Amino acid sequence: MVVNVGVTLASAAALLVAIYAYFRFAKNDVITSKAVPLCSICQRKLDVDDDPLSIDCGGDCWGCVGQAELGGELDSNVREEIATGLRRSDGSAADRKYGV
Repeated sequence: MVVNVGVTLASAAALLVAIYAYFRFAKNDVITSKAVPLCSICQRKLDVDDDPLSIDCGGDCWGCVGQAELGGELDSNVREEIATGLRRSDGSAADRKYGV
């Protein structure tokens, strides 16, 4: 019996890449298997208990919606929130404890 090891290893590598991509890019909470709602503008997790800017406003976070309602530019507000520590440098919500 001849086994083509190159094909077997390539298949295994392709499977591992697919699994990695699923968990890396899927917007799911792996522990609970529930979809994690994200802001469609900045990708902030919505309805986080200790993040007042994460209130769900129809699929967008309060930080983005509030800024848009005030007529402000979203990009400048995001840069300002990054500077104050409300967001990480990639624009996602910072890990913070409010009211502590």
